[in-house]
Amino acid sequence: MIFNPNSPVEPRGYEIQIRKSDNKTICLIEFYNLSQKTLTTLEFTLRCYNAFGEPIGQPPKNEFTVLLQDINVDTKKSFGDDRPVIMSDHPGTRKIEAIINKVMFSDGSKWEYDKNDLVEVNIEKLQGEELDQLKAVAGEDAVCYAKEEANYWICVCGRANSFNKERCIRCDKNRNEVLSNLRNKNQLSEGYKRIKEEEKIFKQNMMRKKEELEEMRSIKKGSIQGLLYVAICIVVAPIILIIIAFLMTL
Repeated sequence: MIFNPNSPVEPRGYEIQIRKSDNKTICLIEFYNLSQKTLTTLEFTLRCYNAFGEPIGQPPKNEFTVLLQDINVDTKKSFGDDRPVIMSDHPGTRKIEAIINKVMFSDGSKWEYDKNDLVEVNIEKLQGEELDQLKAVAGEDAVCYAKEEANYWICVCGRANSFNKERCIRCDKNRNEVLSNLRNKNQLSEGYKRIKEEEKIFKQNMMRKKEELEEMRSIKKGSIQGLLYVAICIVVAPIILIIIAFLMTL
C-alpha cells in the first residue's frame, strides 16, 4: 500500500459500484481529516487496478486526478463517500489507490505532498486471540504490532507516521510507548498479563470496599437499633414507675 506519513488526510476505505441508471463504473471513497483545521479543498490521484491488482493500462495511464472543492470538513471527521468518482476511462477498475496531492484549509493554508515522502507500507493485521489481546492492551482501534522503519513508524492502529511525530496522527498514541511495549508477541503477552493482573487487583479492591460498606451499614443499623431501644426505655420507664407508685397508694 502506497502511503504518505505526512498527509493530513487519509483514505479510510472505498467501494466500486456499477451505477444502474447509466451502467457507469463509480468509486465511493471515504476520506478522513486528520488535521486540527477545517478542510475546504482536496486534490488526489486515483490509481486504478483490475481484480487481480494489475494496472488498468500501462502506468501512468492507469492514473487520473480528482478535485473535491467547496467542502467544509471539520477536524477528525470523515467525508467524500457521498461524492461518486466516475471511472469513465477506467471502467474495468475493481481496486484503487488514492494518493493525496494537495489540501486547502479554511484559513487559507495549504499542504502539498512531496513524492519523496511516499512509502510502501505493509500492515500485517493480527487475528483471533492475538488481536483480542492487543485490543485489550492498546484499545479497540489496535490492529497490528508497532513497527519502526528508517524514516517513519507504524502505530498499533495501522497508521504510518513520520518519525518526527511523537504521537500518532490518527489515534494519538505515544510513539515511544508503542515501540517499547507492543512490537512483538512476547511484549504483547507481558502487557496482557499486566492488564489481567491489574483487573484482578481492581476486582479485589472493589470486593473489599463492598464488604467494608456492608459492614459499616450493619454497624450503623445496629447502632440505630440500640439508640431506638434506649429511647424507648427513657420514654417508657417513667410511665412504669408512675403506674407502680399509683398502685402502691391503693
